Amino acid sequence: MRLELGFVSICLSEEKCSPAGTLTVTAAGCLPPAGSSIPAIGLTHPPGDPPFHRRVGLVGLTGPKTFVWAREYMAYHERLFALLDLADETRVIMHLGGGKNDKGWSLRTARENLDELSDWARSRLVLENDDRTFTAEDVLSVAVEAGIPVVFDWHHHLATGGTAAPEDLVPLLKRCFATWKDRPPKVYLSSPQGAGDRAHADAVDPAFIQPFGGSRPSPRPPPTHTGRAAER
Repeated sequence: MRLELGFVSICLSEEKCSPAGTLTVTAAGCLPPAGSSIPAIGLTHPPGDPPFHRRVGLVGLTGPKTFVWAREYMAYHERLFALLDLADETRVIMHLGGGKNDKGWSLRTARENLDELSDWARSRLVLENDDRTFTAEDVLSVAVEAGIPVVFDWHHHLATGGTAAPEDLVPLLKRCFATWKDRPPKVYLSSPQGAGDRAHADAVDPAFIQPFGGSRPSPRPPPTHTGRAAER
């Protein structure tokens, strides 16, 4: 289950919404801990989802300004996850950021910045291939060395020129799946609003995702969880 940021009754403090301040969870006292009443949650927040994107702009790992917000974004979710008493398997999904002008430099910067994140942030972060700049191969080049899981987005893969040929797609998916150590791999399947459109449609077109279904390798068996699972 994916729980969007706007689903939870929280907001970011306007007067503290700056890199010099902090992003504050204001739902304390308004919500009971979710752990006991909603035991199977995967709380994932791509950085473009409202209200975060409208308030503080893009976050990412590839630039000094966006990385300031990436650190704040993860610190904010550390407080939010504690408030909701979410399981350790709950993740925060993020794109790498911008990098069209010099992709090589951006990838090196992203790898260096991953080491600057807190232990909590690195343990909860998942990286995703985006629809403009960084392919799944690019993300893997950063994530594997850092020990960060990779979520594969099918629509984004095709939007950046990725192939649906099984001989190329299957090895790529296996590499993405292998980055997940403590839970089953995660993928995103969606359709564009129109041919060549980067915007996601509200519904999934079976014909668009059919090549993925025909090429999908079998993931590793999920580990046995002794406690609450974040997503099943």
